[in-house]
Amino acid sequence: MNRHFSRPVLAVVFSLTLTLQAPAETVAATARKWGLIGRWSVDCARPAGRDKSAVLAYELAASDQVVHRRDFGDTQDENPVVSAEVSGDGVLNLRVFFPNFKQTREYGLVKQSDGTMQTTYNRGPDEQYSIKDSKFTANGNPTPALHKCR
Repeated sequence: MNRHFSRPVLAVVFSLTLTLQAPAETVAATARKWGLIGRWSVDCARPAGRDKSAVLAYELAASDQVVHRRDFGDTQDENPVVSAEVSGDGVLNLRVFFPNFKQTREYGLVKQSDGTMQTTYNRGPDEQYSIKDSKFTANGNPTPALHKCR
């Protein structure tokens, strides 16, 4: 009796193992599918600057990689997106390496019904949050809605 029971159990375990080892979508495919690729800003009509008009861009680079470019007007940087996955609630969870700071940050983005996106969390390698529950931890203000620029 145990012998007959163990075969179906082994078959299920084997199937689950194959499923778990299936290749995941690439960062680029996930970003494209979610709608992330492009330029985003609080106000696309204003030039890039530090006063709430930074331009954040997610672009496809060589070898189907995704690069996160930040333009603050007086400074710009370029940072590779090392992972991207969409959670069950639709949040796009990104891991971005910032070479200038020698750290990888994790953050979540959520799409709003009007087509904007909002950052729900942002944390560093020390698990310290700069954004949590869509609010800046420093002052409690909500994170702004970002519009996709044309």
